[in-house]
Amino acid sequence: LRQAFQDAVDHGEVDRNPCDVVKPRKPRSPEKLIPAPAEVEKIVIAAEEEDPVWGLFLNVTATLGTRRGETVALRWEDFDFHDLRIHIRRSLCKGVRGPKELKLPKNGRERTIHVGEAFFEEILRHRRPDAWLFSGGRRGRAGEPWHPDWPGHRFQRLMRRLELPYTLHSLRHFVATQLLARGLPVTQVARFLGHRDPSVTMDLYANHLVDDIQRAMGLAAATLFRRASAD
Repeated sequence: LRQAFQDAVDHGEVDRNPCDVVKPRKPRSPEKLIPAPAEVEKIVIAAEEEDPVWGLFLNVTATLGTRRGETVALRWEDFDFHDLRIHIRRSLCKGVRGPKELKLPKNGRERTIHVGEAFFEEILRHRRPDAWLFSGGRRGRAGEPWHPDWPGHRFQRLMRRLELPYTLHSLRHFVATQLLARGLPVTQVARFLGHRDPSVTMDLYANHLVDDIQRAMGLAAATLFRRASAD
């Protein structure tokens, strides 16, 4: 475009090349690291060894792709064991008027997620009479949900022990990239994750480098056409 506008300036068709005054684009943010399935399995197993409920928290997050505030706000009545559905109705945030505040999810809307039977079987093993899935803990009283900051701090300690470079939010990125890599429609992935605009899903996740997916594409590329065998 710069050269085309410059030609127009040289021929007197425009007074000034607009490319000379346009603001430079902001540098792209550094590539976010996303764990591979084998690493997520390792993370969940290590968490379960520390505490079964902590392992359940990471299992839920790495399956549903929920934000930490949505995960800690899950209640047992949000799980429909008959139709294998989960209702994401609320999110727990750090409140302005207090330490914790219940709100709608980040996009301002509730959503329903359908999940496979194996996941519900795992959830059922942990079912308790408490209303919240994740209550008590270091920064919560008995009968109250976990503080949304606590899982992030605990996850960082787990990453240091396992010598892995991820954050708790990396599990949400993991779910998104794996669903997109399996060819699922981006609009449906956005709905699953709770994004109002599917372009957000693409911008945040579709351009991330995922090693195992890159390897799979490399193997596929090697079979795109038939190569003549050497004599």
